[in-house]
Amino acid sequence: MIFAATVVSPRARVTAPTAPARAVVTVTWEGPGNPTDYVILLPASAANDATGNYAYVSRGKELRIATPEAPGEYELRYLTGNQRLTLGKRAITIAPRAAPGLRMSGWVRR
Repeated sequence: MIFAATVVSPRARVTAPTAPARAVVTVTWEGPGNPTDYVILLPASAANDATGNYAYVSRGKELRIATPEAPGEYELRYLTGNQRLTLGKRAITIAPRAAPGLRMSGWVRR
């Protein structure tokens, strides 16, 4: 007896807003949710084994990930924990953080 089967690759989706440098972005995801899977923030040209800020999907459907200090083009990627396969990704621009304004009140000219 022969059985036919269709193999479907799992898919994942991550969503997040554009964010400033040195901030925290909230990420929602859809995917298989294996205990070792994670969402990582990497430079767009980086390989999956590069170092970046990440959170395991086992922490819930809404994750908080710190943005890097360097502005530029990045990707949020849903990676499998064992093989580091990309199941989903989304481009995100990390904008330069605005310099804090200087307050000059209280100065006395003599």
